[in-house]
Amino acid sequence: MNIFIAEDDVFISEELKAILLDLGYAVTGIGHNFESSVRLLNQAPPDIAILDIKMHGTDQGFRIASYINENLHIPYIFLTSFSDKETVRTAVQLKPAAYLVKPFTGQDIFTTLETVKNNFYRNAAKIPIRDGHATVFVDFSEVLWIKADDKYVEIQTSSKKFVQRGTLSALLEQWKNIPFERVHRSFAVNTARIEKITRDCIVIGNTEIPVSRTYLEKIRKSLDGKGGTT
Repeated sequence: MNIFIAEDDVFISEELKAILLDLGYAVTGIGHNFESSVRLLNQAPPDIAILDIKMHGTDQGFRIASYINENLHIPYIFLTSFSDKETVRTAVQLKPAAYLVKPFTGQDIFTTLETVKNNFYRNAAKIPIRDGHATVFVDFSEVLWIKADDKYVEIQTSSKKFVQRGTLSALLEQWKNIPFERVHRSFAVNTARIEKITRDCIVIGNTEIPVSRTYLEKIRKSLDGKGGTT
């Protein structure tokens, strides 16, 4: 899971980065104001952003949140030590995924991020897919298969192929509560879209996808349990 940080206090941003890395997250960048944050968000769109509300004496975190709402459509967490009524009122209107109050602990960070992941991604009817510098949300039933290609993954939907940086294993972990199954070292499929299984391939639409013996029996059992036809 990739996290972006917007925080003008270097000590706090580095402390937060160290906690995130220790928890196993990746940090895509640290922005210290609105301009640098927007630039970094577009260079490497994250899965979640953590935004300090007050930066350099102004509510730049709110401006970043508005930009995310309009362009990236990813969840973000407000980080603040302010709790006055006007700040809270504006924050609520922007609909953040969660709040973190300074000072924070590693456990605070872990609990908040896991809650956001569960609420925004794993229980969502739609799944996030990178499309250039943006993130689009696609109904998981529209995804046909996923193919690993070196440092990238190809995600084939009913209408379009998306290519994003990452590994097949990492993507399946992110989507683990959605019915995708690995069928080959380089392929995973949406089991709900399987039309036919032979000894060496799975058919979805007009495409034959290779299946290895390692995964064949697991796929058959998965489909049998759902009343599927093989």
